[in-house]
Amino acid sequence: MPQPRRVYCVQVGISYHQRSDAWTSQDGQFGNHTLSQVKNFQEDLGLSVDGKVGKNTGSEVLWGIEHAKVEKNGPWTTPWGVSIDNCYHVVPSHF
Repeated sequence: MPQPRRVYCVQVGISYHQRSDAWTSQDGQFGNHTLSQVKNFQEDLGLSVDGKVGKNTGSEVLWGIEHAKVEKNGPWTTPWGVSIDNCYHVVPSHF
């Protein structure tokens, strides 16, 4: 089972990457809705559609996190008290 902060990072990154209003909540839970959003995200970007957040998907997720930070004028804290900058430590990527 993925860690809530890792899932939260994925949820935030995809939301900001796609400028999507599709998220009903960024709750840190990797349920069916999040799985569906990850697969749609992968398909939209021409990535392998497997619902897993590996290095290719993770790199795109972190791109979304960077844009979220710009929009919010800097890092912010997740509901678990972890800085969004820690997403770089929990989301697989090429960075």
